[in-house]
Amino acid sequence: MNHPSEPADGFTASDAPIDGATRPDRLDREWFAEQVARRITQAGGGPSVVFGLSGPWGAGKTSTLNLIKNALEDPDEDSTDGWTVVFFTPWAVNDPYALAEEFYRTIASAMPKNKGEGAKKLLNAAAPALAAGAKALFHGVVSRYVGEGTSQNVANEVLDAAAEAAGEFRIEEDPFAERFEKIEKAIEELDIRVLVVVDDIDRLHHDELLAVMKAVRLLGRFNGVHYLLSYDVQTITDVLTRSDLAHGNRRRAEQYLEKIVQYPFELPPIQLVHLRRVIDDHLRDVGERGGYDLGNRSRPLDVLLSRLPMDDLTLRTVHRLFAQVDMMLSLVSKRGAQASRPSDEIDLLDAILLTYLRLEYPQLYRSLRSWKSELTQPEGRATDRDEELERMKRWRDRVSDLVDSEGTNETTTVRAHTVLRALFPQSVPRIDKSFRVVPEEAPRQVRQREYFDRYFTFGFPATDLRDADIRAELVQLISTGDLPTDSLIRIHADNPEMRSLLHMKLQALATSALEQITDMKHCGEAAIALTRAVTDQERREPYHDAWWATMSFQLWEALEACNGTEAARAAIAAYLNEFGTDITAIALHVGRGQVTPGLQAASQLVWDRIHDDFVTALLSNDPHLSDPTAVTRNWFWIRNQPGLIEKVSYTIRQRTATEGTLDLIGVAARLVTVDTKPGDPTRYLSFLGIDHLMDLVPLTDWPDDQVPDELIPDIDRTDLSYSNRRNLASNCIFNALRNQPQQH
Repeated sequence: MNHPSEPADGFTASDAPIDGATRPDRLDREWFAEQVARRITQAGGGPSVVFGLSGPWGAGKTSTLNLIKNALEDPDEDSTDGWTVVFFTPWAVNDPYALAEEFYRTIASAMPKNKGEGAKKLLNAAAPALAAGAKALFHGVVSRYVGEGTSQNVANEVLDAAAEAAGEFRIEEDPFAERFEKIEKAIEELDIRVLVVVDDIDRLHHDELLAVMKAVRLLGRFNGVHYLLSYDVQTITDVLTRSDLAHGNRRRAEQYLEKIVQYPFELPPIQLVHLRRVIDDHLRDVGERGGYDLGNRSRPLDVLLSRLPMDDLTLRTVHRLFAQVDMMLSLVSKRGAQASRPSDEIDLLDAILLTYLRLEYPQLYRSLRSWKSELTQPEGRATDRDEELERMKRWRDRVSDLVDSEGTNETTTVRAHTVLRALFPQSVPRIDKSFRVVPEEAPRQVRQREYFDRYFTFGFPATDLRDADIRAELVQLISTGDLPTDSLIRIHADNPEMRSLLHMKLQALATSALEQITDMKHCGEAAIALTRAVTDQERREPYHDAWWATMSFQLWEALEACNGTEAARAAIAAYLNEFGTDITAIALHVGRGQVTPGLQAASQLVWDRIHDDFVTALLSNDPHLSDPTAVTRNWFWIRNQPGLIEKVSYTIRQRTATEGTLDLIGVAARLVTVDTKPGDPTRYLSFLGIDHLMDLVPLTDWPDDQVPDELIPDIDRTDLSYSNRRNLASNCIFNALRNQPQQH
């Protein structure tokens, strides 16, 4: 089995033409090839005919030529029995006049063994003769077969070269036309059928192209020897127009092509169903190699068909696209790691669409990195219609400047923008009214800031962390309760440059890691190990929904679901004993409002401890305070944990009934906090609020003899002493009662 980073045998993104056997026909052109072959066979042993196969570059002409060859050489077809197909490669030589030599040698290779040796020697003898005298021959005045009026010096060169090549088979010193007739007669006596295929002649320089056309039309007109030229009409016409033959006259170039090619065939266009089939094959191939679970491929395939310009795609562009995607996926994998898969690092659809932009619109692609902030921070739809239109115009102009700077092809701009919007649908607005399928939101997409750079590195960014590595550590942690010795989590937990990225990945990958575990018994230890990696600063100033809190809650939740309430209770108790109520409560708060009954029962011990600590501190008369006090530290949980403030109020009432007294001013003083103002380090006293005091001790429970009857003047709020807190609390109670005398 191939590793994802290694090329697969027979990878279908190859641009190599099909042969109809090992690589089947996916475009339904076999029937077309058979019909072309039938027309060619009709030429039989008669005069030489030049056929043509025209089609755009990359449309599959070479593959179709192979299918035609198969149809002609198929021994099961009586009508094509006896055909020999050879390929003439004009660009194999670098001299347009040496083409004639290679041309005759190609025809010679089609002669049958034994009985065709004579014709083969005549052809091989003529080959160097043509090379020696080709320049004069091609520039002479053409008669039936070759130009007359050439100089005697040229004739001598032809004869000398022919004699040397012929060896023992000597050629009489006769005019070239006579030797041509001898070759023709020798071939005709063999009663063979030969098709010489000349592929991609539109890639030749105009001098070479004219040489090839003169060769097949003049020097190779042997009965039974026919030619099939393959070309793109527009390109070959452009080349001929620039030649001395046409002198810039395009119509003259077209007429010359019509004169050379007597029987043209036009390659059937690629239909949408064919492109869909080819793209689907590639999608399946790269998906399997990269470890992507595409499931029903209709959705990603629909996205590609909707976003890529299907009317402009050829087989070559599709093959090239997926070959480049395959390379991109292999580079993002971890070298030497068997478990490393591209699917763990980047999104397949985004890789395909971004690669298309890189190949077709390189300037636009190169600009994307400088637009990272805009593309990864959704701008949102403007509420004002004019603003939205202005935004659409801005993006259209931005794309147009890069892909169609002269403004001559609006279609190019729309095509490029269509792909760009598929990659960044929340940032790039639509510029037309057409509806196209947008890729669904998925993990590791280029639109996500933390994954953006992965798509442009052609490897793996040095400042990034592999999802597969982090997930593997989490799996080990959950399975064993401890991190590996060389843990990336430990290494980067306190690294300012990598810390935020690590926290994001831990939270994002926790669910997929848990899905790989069957025994959750070590989840409690795993939560403790992760929280130990928290920095001192994070512990001093913990915040809600912190990464360690989210992770710990998920682990307890999984433990309770798998091993039951008691196991979860034991895990939370161990966590509580190590980190205290603040850290533990923050972790439990992650699941606020969505805690299962089992986990709620398991976590009750935390809220019981907070309740006990709060009541003890609230009713204490100890004047020695350390800020924040247990009251202010736990006040958030008392207020927000359902039923907890009611329980505290009930406990206060029970204690008062049992002990027979309540220090109302003392309770209120515990609700006085110490604050500072922005930019000013001065600490001052602040009262939480009379409503909070009433929530804890209802107004009806306030002892009459403890209600103040006057204000204490000139309280210095920067005096943080316990006695001054009592004074501030007394004034707050007095003011509250004065504003609602009817309630007391």
